[in-house]
Amino acid sequence: MSISSIRISAVSCLVLLLPLFALGQTSQPALAGRLEVRLLDDQHLVLVAIYDQYLRDLLNQREGQRLQAITANPKIKDWSKEFHHTYALARVIAEQRPRIAALLQQYSSYRLNGQPLSSGGYFLNSTRQSRLGQSPTGQPYLTNNADVAHFVFLTLPQALTVGQQELQTPTGERISFTYRGNEHLSHLYKFNQLGFSTAAGQKYAYLGAWQGDAGALDLSRFFGQEFRLHEQESGKVAYCGRICKRDHDGIWEQDQVPFCGEMVAELDISPFNQPGRYYFVIDGIGRSRDFLLSADTLGEAFFIHCRGLYHKRCGMAKEAAYTNWPGPACHLQTYRGNFPPNAAHYRKNDQRKHGFFDSKGQSVSIDHFALIRQNTPQPPELLPGLSGGWHDAADYDRRPQHFRVVNDLLAAFLLAEENFSDAQLNIPESGNGIPDIIDEAIWGMRLWLRAQQPNGGVGTWVESTSHPSWLGHDPGQDPGRFYLSLATRESSLEYAAHASMLALVLQKLGRHDDAAPYLQSALRAFQFAHDEQQSIERQYRWKQGSDESIVTYRDNPELPRQYLLKAGFNLFLLTGSHDYLQDVEDDPRRYLPVLNDIGWKYSPWLFVELALFGQQNLRLLKLTSQYDKIILKQATELVEMTEENHSYRQPWHSAGHRFVSHTSWGTCHPLRQAQVLFLAWKNTGNRAFLDAAFLANDWHNGGNPLGLSLTSGLGYCYPVHFLDLPSYTDGIAEFVPGITPYRHTFGIAYNDYKLVHGLFKSPRLDHNFSGQAITLLPLRWSLGKVLDEKQTRTILLQHWPIWRRNVNLEGLSVPASEFSVHETIAPAAALTGCLMSPGWRPGPELLGRRPADRVEDLPGFAPLP
Repeated sequence: MSISSIRISAVSCLVLLLPLFALGQTSQPALAGRLEVRLLDDQHLVLVAIYDQYLRDLLNQREGQRLQAITANPKIKDWSKEFHHTYALARVIAEQRPRIAALLQQYSSYRLNGQPLSSGGYFLNSTRQSRLGQSPTGQPYLTNNADVAHFVFLTLPQALTVGQQELQTPTGERISFTYRGNEHLSHLYKFNQLGFSTAAGQKYAYLGAWQGDAGALDLSRFFGQEFRLHEQESGKVAYCGRICKRDHDGIWEQDQVPFCGEMVAELDISPFNQPGRYYFVIDGIGRSRDFLLSADTLGEAFFIHCRGLYHKRCGMAKEAAYTNWPGPACHLQTYRGNFPPNAAHYRKNDQRKHGFFDSKGQSVSIDHFALIRQNTPQPPELLPGLSGGWHDAADYDRRPQHFRVVNDLLAAFLLAEENFSDAQLNIPESGNGIPDIIDEAIWGMRLWLRAQQPNGGVGTWVESTSHPSWLGHDPGQDPGRFYLSLATRESSLEYAAHASMLALVLQKLGRHDDAAPYLQSALRAFQFAHDEQQSIERQYRWKQGSDESIVTYRDNPELPRQYLLKAGFNLFLLTGSHDYLQDVEDDPRRYLPVLNDIGWKYSPWLFVELALFGQQNLRLLKLTSQYDKIILKQATELVEMTEENHSYRQPWHSAGHRFVSHTSWGTCHPLRQAQVLFLAWKNTGNRAFLDAAFLANDWHNGGNPLGLSLTSGLGYCYPVHFLDLPSYTDGIAEFVPGITPYRHTFGIAYNDYKLVHGLFKSPRLDHNFSGQAITLLPLRWSLGKVLDEKQTRTILLQHWPIWRRNVNLEGLSVPASEFSVHETIAPAAALTGCLMSPGWRPGPELLGRRPADRVEDLPGFAPLP
């Protein structure tokens, strides 16, 4: 059932549901929420209502003493204490949240200045995983519940008049606000929150709003009207244009649901390019926030993204001289392990002859944590001085995938060397004469350099026996022991490819002494990889439940061609010897399929050396030419996608494309796609590619359906909570900047149905919990019916637009709320570094930025749905 097919009124829906809450209503406590009114235009308001503290206060009155006694009882296990808190809060939520939702949807009971309103719409969304009480670590329990924000979209019978307004709600609460006409901030505007670059040929802002079960806000009365660009300081009009409809929303046919769900208008300021600080004004809508038009807007983005890498550094303290989010040194000890370093080999695959096999020779899947735990070398062997790298994501392992971080940073330098300099990122290495972006790459490579064995082999995975305990998130106190993987021919070749790339960059900088260790290390690793006697076949103990067996691991006898090409070409450039390219030069056609895999399987920048220096090897000219053609073809397609496929311009597939749903794990993040665009621009000089890359950055920074920057600390409306374990224990209210959660999963997180748009929990009688089965869908969608979890899920999939599925439950929504250094942080840092202006330096305001004291007051805490 599509949005357009629903014509039932909110009043008739409420007739069905309100009797459920009528009994005992007079005995209910008075509601007291955090209320805020946000303006869309002069006839449309949004009431944002948050009752987190009300629920906790009510729970504390009823069960506070009991929960405190449970927490203090040493005989009760920590997991049970957490369960008690979870179920206690769940009982209060089940009692109060349906009541609140039903009351907020009584649109006929709203009064503005004593007058009734025309109509309304409703939606609720998660803001974070619910916190409660105080665990033995001193931190609140992260319960299996959701904090939510309620959004009520209200339509007025006539336009607001300037002056004081009072809104009376069906919950018995009142909120006052002052309407300032065209000076009032409107939440319809969505654009790059850091501002637009003067180097960008296309610059757009957008207007639009989705009103939950009331659907798209009708903006047709504004089409063709004038918008004005005002100077921030003087208020003078600097530019005028016309509002145009931007009708490019697609429909996902399977559920007949739109991608955006808005009626979108665009404000084209491409012809205007005078540097300064400005804001938009539209009669009947109001003004936007200020924004910058400057050559320097990308520098701040680059700095913030690189903050994410710095804060994910392992094995060093983050000190106050370099960040206002300090933290202790962590994981300073690493032990020798004996597990294979390729995570893909742990999955069953009957089509290959490498990986894990049972006693019958059948391919089997193996849990890597269990394998490490059951096969730790005895006695433990500490590897002196082996620490460093980046924490992978919310947890603390360091993986082979992190070579992509190194590759992205080094490729960015090779593509735009003039943009990068020393002392640019305020990191401990600043001032050593090496551009900071290279120092960050060196930080990642130094771990593996230290891990190299005397025979040249390099293990490339540092892992523990489990994820970190949920009751002890502080990395400096993590009791887990970490182990270095085996060195395989494959892992050593991958290391050689990136160590040689780093040596190449350092030589290009004239830092020959710094380059030498990496060159020699790469040569030894390359030799190890080509030594067939280093192939591995070994047995491991394997226990599942009561079943014990022996499994056999065999590594891949064929070396990965992508690293044969990359390592061989870099070593050729460094030494002048064709010996390292013998496999490639003997049959270049074998490497064409590898090039065809770039962009989806491999980073488009994996072979950037070939693009920049391929002319130095005449035997590889066909490969170089093919690489350029592939990049050109992909970039041309991305330019078309950007303009045609979605209302908010982004380089992603159209609604009917077979890959449009493959948005997970950061795949759809526009700055990842824009790497192809920038490389194509470097190869061809075609401005269309560069402009599309800037548009991708605009989408990332807030020019998207949610008006939400994808990265913490970037812009003004950005992710406030996400899955980041150190941020739970550092004692700082605001989470660290520079983290880009995955967010877009195309589907809807499993726990959203259970904890946000429904309350579905199984009984747990040992914790005095009888279970829950309540839908919390907007009434126009549920029709006031009693729905089960499956029905709730089906209806939500049919109505919630795909780009709006902003589920944030932190550890309860990992595919949406987590991140990784190689998938979401490094690509954004590298691409924005390429787009920023040469010579950029951070100013004192950026360097001195302090965390917010109250995250609930940040715009990104509860962005419009």
